Amino acid sequence: MTNRQRAVLLRYYPVATELFSSLSTLISQHFILAYPTPQAAAALDLDSFRKFASLHGYPHKSKLASILAKLDQDDPQADMDIIDACQDEVQGLAHVLLDMIRLKRDNLKQLQRLLDLHPDQNLCFFTWNRSLFASSIDK
Repeated sequence: MTNRQRAVLLRYYPVATELFSSLSTLISQHFILAYPTPQAAAALDLDSFRKFASLHGYPHKSKLASILAKLDQDDPQADMDIIDACQDEVQGLAHVLLDMIRLKRDNLKQLQRLLDLHPDQNLCFFTWNRSLFASSIDK
């Protein structure tokens, strides 16, 4: 789904694909919902962006100014008809992806709890996988 969302974003809002580490993060999807067009994002100032990031639990506060600077780049603007045609699909995908990302995170947490209950949890295999699960849960 993120591949489809990326393809549509590249038609009218390419910078949105580069703002955060991945489109498969909660913050990326929340951003797309809050600022679905380049015009909506253009009105964003640093204080508002900080509030947005804080509201959505974005941990990398030091990156906010550089992310905002990407939005100020003079990229070619898409035709308004293209923007109108694409933004609904991108936002629809964002809603679905938010649910999928949360479900994945919750499933990984549940799997971690089950691994913690396993009698052989201290074996190397489980210890190694625990760190993998922990890093995936944080995303």
